[in-house]
Amino acid sequence: MIKKIAYVFLFSSFPFLFLILSSKIVHATPVTTIAGWNFEDQNQIADSGIADNLSRTISREGGYAGPYQYFTGDLGSGDYAVSSNIWVGAANTQYWQIEFSSFGYQSLTVSSKQRSSLTGPKNFILSYSIDSGLSWVDISGSSLTLITDNWDTITINNISLPPECDNKDSVYLRWLATVGPSASGGANRIDDIVVSGALVPPVDTDSDGIPDSEDNCPTISNANQADTDGDNVGDVCDNCPEDSNADQMDSDGDGVGDICETTTGICGDGAIDSLEQCDDGDQNGVMCVPGYADNCNYCDTGCQIVTLSGPY
Repeated sequence: MIKKIAYVFLFSSFPFLFLILSSKIVHATPVTTIAGWNFEDQNQIADSGIADNLSRTISREGGYAGPYQYFTGDLGSGDYAVSSNIWVGAANTQYWQIEFSSFGYQSLTVSSKQRSSLTGPKNFILSYSIDSGLSWVDISGSSLTLITDNWDTITINNISLPPECDNKDSVYLRWLATVGPSASGGANRIDDIVVSGALVPPVDTDSDGIPDSEDNCPTISNANQADTDGDNVGDVCDNCPEDSNADQMDSDGDGVGDICETTTGICGDGAIDSLEQCDDGDQNGVMCVPGYADNCNYCDTGCQIVTLSGPY
């Protein structure tokens, strides 16, 4: 179950609106912050998350030429949020944007806080892209509105990223201004961005309690992981369990590894091994009948060739 509540605050020091999206999340598996920005160090670089995301940055749209500044954040004096101005473009052209890796994580959620000046943008929607920004999809239920003349608590439920964002090398998020601001442009601040997720459970194809990545026989259940010959192939999968053959070579495709056939040979299996001259399977030992003044060969029960001569 996921609960998300948004709050609106007014700061008397400056006529700004402040929007907070926060989440109380209960998952069956532990939740991890995979990427986060709190701007306490007053730069655009992520401040928390998994190692892969610690160098990721937040930015405005590609054409933004104005500065990034750091002013009071949601906690008041001593707390910081990133701020930008020149929000003067048409609707759906200006935005905050982050990019992060969700590889190995699923059930993603996002939290953020925004504050806009009276002349800044008032309407945003969260969108995602999983193709390096070539196409974007709006996230259902993520439309945000900052009201200038009527302060109410706004409840936003289930602000979660769709499953398409799970376990990806790269995910883009945009806080897109959906209504063009006033001619003066105004300013907008964003703070405390947190992307969270739960680890993707390891795959266990044979359901033996051993993840495929660690299982020495991932397709056949073998919880004891027995490996008599120590070749890292479990006995129940090994085509030669008593002789080490990690490559599992089986040139004749008979289910018996080449190294086993070379070492012991199995006469009668239809495959000619290194110590055999022939192997006709269940026809071994069936003698041929030579014609008059002729010879014929057959394979005996020891997989050796026997030549018989006919009468003269």
